[in-house]
Amino acid sequence: MFMIAERTKRSVPPLGVIAFCGAALVILNPSPLCFKKKKKNKHQSCFLGITLQWYKPVTKMLISDHKPVSAMFDMDCRKILPEKREQVQKSLGLQLDRQENDAFPRVTLNSTNLDFGVVKFDTPSTKPLILENVGQVFVEWRFAERRANKPVCSPWYKVELQSGLLLPNESVEINITCLVTKEHSFGFQIGIESLEEIIILKLENGRDYFITMRGTYAKSCFGTNLHYLVNTPEPVRYSHLQPPEEVLSIPKELWRMVDFIFRTGSISGLSSRRAIYFRSGRGWIVHDLRPGARN
Repeated sequence: MFMIAERTKRSVPPLGVIAFCGAALVILNPSPLCFKKKKKNKHQSCFLGITLQWYKPVTKMLISDHKPVSAMFDMDCRKILPEKREQVQKSLGLQLDRQENDAFPRVTLNSTNLDFGVVKFDTPSTKPLILENVGQVFVEWRFAERRANKPVCSPWYKVELQSGLLLPNESVEINITCLVTKEHSFGFQIGIESLEEIIILKLENGRDYFITMRGTYAKSCFGTNLHYLVNTPEPVRYSHLQPPEEVLSIPKELWRMVDFIFRTGSISGLSSRRAIYFRSGRGWIVHDLRPGARN
């Protein structure tokens, strides 16, 4: 880019009037160059670290009164060192990874295996699941559904909390209860249902945690239909799914309960004898009747 130089006197060493062609060599921006006289016939520019080594006209050119000029400069410039560039790239990569990891939700669980042990009919068994936020950002968590519009677990399991939000260094205790009722006990009795199950804990923008729940159902006559009982001459807890050698005329468990009522029930009057069939039994008596209740 050429700039038109005014033919006026300048406060610079006497190099003559700068011609049009000379302006391209000495003018680097709209601000004028400042020169400092260093040695004879040597001038040093104080602009952008550029040092002028020599500057002279070409006197052999006689075609025009605008003489061409020539100059030599020493310039400080940047040089890319491959080794240092690689070190800087690695350092920046590690720094970015560290920042990304800090922004990644992280939690700890007290256990990913919940063993409910021996589960008895209509007897709840509860295990705690402690979730703690050990990261530097808040954590939004939830239990994933098994299928679309389906509960997070089987109906004999109950999860107290199914979603929530944790701030850094906060924790929450989630109680998971296993309870087998009459609606599902027969499936465990004949072996088509199992307490082995996996639930999935999901973190928003984070990883998934797989929590295994297991237990052993204690077979009993409770929650079992009469047809199964008359075809099971041995104790239900030790029964096998095989055709029986003999079929009972009455379930032995029913006979045992009737015999207990007959021996211990009130017989002081007709009304009191009828009343024992309309009122619920005492809890400790029902528990005492269960096979293996004292074990």
